[in-house]
Amino acid sequence: TSWPKTLQDFITRSAALAMPRIPMESIDQPEIHNDIGIGMTPKKRHEVTIMASFIAKICKSYNCEIVIDIGSGLGYLGQVLNSTYKMKVVGLESNSQRSESAVARNVKVISKRNYSLSSGNASRSLDINNITLRISDDADSYLQLTKLIEDLTFNHGSRSNRIDCQTTEDAKNDGHNNKSDDIPCGIEENLKIPICLVGLHCCGDLTPNILRYLDESCPFSGLLICVGCCYHSMATTQQSQDPNTISCFNNFPMSRCLQQIFSQASKEFHKWRIDTFAMRLAAQETKTRWEAMSAAQHALHTKNVVYRSIINEVLQEACHANQGRTRVKVSSSMNFENYSKIYLNQIHGT
Repeated sequence: TSWPKTLQDFITRSAALAMPRIPMESIDQPEIHNDIGIGMTPKKRHEVTIMASFIAKICKSYNCEIVIDIGSGLGYLGQVLNSTYKMKVVGLESNSQRSESAVARNVKVISKRNYSLSSGNASRSLDINNITLRISDDADSYLQLTKLIEDLTFNHGSRSNRIDCQTTEDAKNDGHNNKSDDIPCGIEENLKIPICLVGLHCCGDLTPNILRYLDESCPFSGLLICVGCCYHSMATTQQSQDPNTISCFNNFPMSRCLQQIFSQASKEFHKWRIDTFAMRLAAQETKTRWEAMSAAQHALHTKNVVYRSIINEVLQEACHANQGRTRVKVSSSMNFENYSKIYLNQIHGT
């Protein structure tokens, strides 16, 4: 290879640090019936079946029957969890139109299966619910989420289906009423409740916001199963233009250890920092996909990345703001001047 030795060593070290992509143990993938699979692409079916199976396995281990699907979209994951594993699911989606579409999709699925959620089981009418709620990094958002969890815990099934809030001291006082029978488990200190927070493709700041909620604001000890994505879409700091800032993102890195590593790297390499472009590069194709690409495909991909990086850097310096997600389909014959015109026209809506 003509690559510099330092680059080859970097790639080797990076590959050694990566987590294995092959599952450590087999995961049984449930069959998705045609009525549940309405609108799902093959990729989405693959992701949903594996995620649902994994969630069901973990929840069974902890006697968990309620799932809160954060960033639920059209409700694909929740419908599989409910129909296949009989779990109660509440989908939280920040986009009201998607929430409404998820409700409509539930009705459509029910119609195709020709049964009502409440038929044969009075509690089934509440087994799937979709709520419009944005999980952001603020106290009000976290309070709404906490209240939702408290209500779900208090209203879910009989008392035998909820983890007992009774403390050791309560058990000793046989002559006193156990107040935990009459209040939501959510307000008990150090409570463990049978609820699992899940997220499939929690975009941008949603993943760190969930982690921060569980770490700093959540009064419960619950389960979390989350797959994040689109980290380059995370909100940037007001100091993002400061060359001395090691990261331009509000929520990355969250790890104190990684913050120290980045700080040291910025001292060794002047003006080095993690920015939007670094996050985009980190989310590129896998090594296997790269190896299968032809020389022409590599050249086209390179042109796309370079053109987009140049115009984004220029616009950020001129406007001091992220221009958002803009896609331009690059062809082998397209030059940078034509690319720039199309890109700017899309930004201005012309």
